[in-house]
Amino acid sequence: VLYNGQYTNEISIPFTFTAPPNGDYLLYVPESYQPGNGVFVVIHGSSYNPLQNLQITKPVAERNGVILVIPYFMERYVDHYHNLFEYHPVTGVRTDIRLLQILDEVTAATGESTNKIYMTGQSSGGQYTHRFLMAHPERVKRAVISSPGYWTFPETAWAQPFGINSGSTPSDIVYDFSLINQVEKKVTVGSLDMGDDFSKYYYQQK
Repeated sequence: VLYNGQYTNEISIPFTFTAPPNGDYLLYVPESYQPGNGVFVVIHGSSYNPLQNLQITKPVAERNGVILVIPYFMERYVDHYHNLFEYHPVTGVRTDIRLLQILDEVTAATGESTNKIYMTGQSSGGQYTHRFLMAHPERVKRAVISSPGYWTFPETAWAQPFGINSGSTPSDIVYDFSLINQVEKKVTVGSLDMGDDFSKYYYQQK
């Protein structure tokens, strides 16, 4: 596992990352990996603990022979990373752009194409995942979105992150629903995660 710029076999170490831009993601290449198998990106939730995600998804990467990438969006810098378009106050990099940069770094380090990634996230990670695939559908092959809590809808009258109003959307983002609809998607929600969608209260005010 690439951790803080160094490789280690120990994944139970206390979770601390160095300051960005160094050491803000985990990279794992399983022995079962073969070139062309692809890259699996896992977005952490509001626990801000990608090491936990590594322990859960490492067997998935090994079983499927895919490279595993787990970004870390530090709470003290980007506590609304799940809304996708938050800028890091130190680096000035937007959270969706940072993932694109990470994918370029993964390709440079491993030689594996990241033009079409597999992607998943739970809770806040699910929010980031579905917003990323909406903003950059050409980069996502398949996505599993788990219990995101609230959604971005294709509603131009609503501001981000609930809608896609142009006034609240970065100028470089163009929502192409012909491409978005081509992305294979699956949504999962736990049987105990059945409360009201947070965005319901937002819509009621409109």
